[in-house]
Amino acid sequence: TMVTLAAAGLLVLVAAIWGATNVLIKINWIDEKQPQHGEHTWSKLKSYLRFSLLAPLVLNKAASLLYYHALSLVPVSIGAPVVNSLTLVATLLASGLLGCAAPSRAELGACILVSAGATLCVLAGT
Repeated sequence: TMVTLAAAGLLVLVAAIWGATNVLIKINWIDEKQPQHGEHTWSKLKSYLRFSLLAPLVLNKAASLLYYHALSLVPVSIGAPVVNSLTLVATLLASGLLGCAAPSRAELGACILVSAGATLCVLAGT
């Protein structure tokens, strides 16, 4: 099965969305004041239904639907490793862009190697 440019783009899009939303979910989860034991159930539910936490969660799940669609277009043996490895790259880059932690030189070098490996995986499937 040949990997089309559109399918490869979809895999990259899924990885980018997952990487960015991973960071946003972590930021908003940590910033949230966790409900105390014995606190009213409605107060607990409200704390989890904040837009700043819910929006990245919904976007992350929408990307999961795109992922399943992408896996119908490419072999799983190509799609899964490409998306998983590029998600790590996207998470690292999003973390740096959102002010969590600037990536080190070693991490940036790893990003380049992972991206090159993902590219080779896609090219091998064409």
